[in-house]
Amino acid sequence: MFNKKLKLFQEHWASSLNDLRREAEGLLEWFQVLENHAPTQLSSGELQDRYNSIVAVFNTLEAQQHFLPDHPASSRLLAEVKSVLEMVEEAQIGEKQSAQQKTSSSPAASGSVSIDDIVNRSVMTTHDVNKVLDLSYSTFIKQVADQPLEAKRYAYCALIREFIIEIQNQRIYNFRYLSDLADDLHNIPGFMAGNFQRFDDDYFWDSIFNKHTEATYFIVKTFLSGLSGYYAWLKKTGPFNELSKPADLSNVCEE
Repeated sequence: MFNKKLKLFQEHWASSLNDLRREAEGLLEWFQVLENHAPTQLSSGELQDRYNSIVAVFNTLEAQQHFLPDHPASSRLLAEVKSVLEMVEEAQIGEKQSAQQKTSSSPAASGSVSIDDIVNRSVMTTHDVNKVLDLSYSTFIKQVADQPLEAKRYAYCALIREFIIEIQNQRIYNFRYLSDLADDLHNIPGFMAGNFQRFDDDYFWDSIFNKHTEATYFIVKTFLSGLSGYYAWLKKTGPFNELSKPADLSNVCEE
């Protein structure tokens, strides 16, 4: 009977720690989304409270480790969760430092950033995304409109794919953020079905670009990443090698 209870306790402990790790990973995603954005009540208050709660539960589970018979497995699991918490802590510090730098520095000059230059680099940084967000809307939409149709088609489809992945992995915890994303992206599936015939870039971005919300950041970042992925494939295969197009590129609009 004692061994049975001990086994149940061990299973419950491991399950609780795995759940905590998923919550910590979701919190890390939030801080990465908010990186380089000015502090808000959400980023400075609610997320900090959630981080403190996660740490408190982690400390309790860590103290219970000594009651478990399988120390190697439990130690490994604790180390994995602790690693995620350390990354969250680093993201918190980075968010605060970036927000201070953003407050103390003047905005980038309109037209000083080229989307082409950013999406053709091997690595795209958070700083690159924020430089695009600092563009005037007229400059931004002109650069978007000048992108090839196939590149934009892939990038817009990538928005829907990544949004679905966010939901499936339970990375979106705030209903306001989820609602904003769903509202901003709701027209894209219909155009996907029609292969983006008569899709209007200006109509899509006009209500999104200047809102300066977490949803805006996610959409701009994912769109740029989609363009970057398309051009990276193009460099490897050439513009006419359709047969070698990878599955995630050729089927992104059909998924």
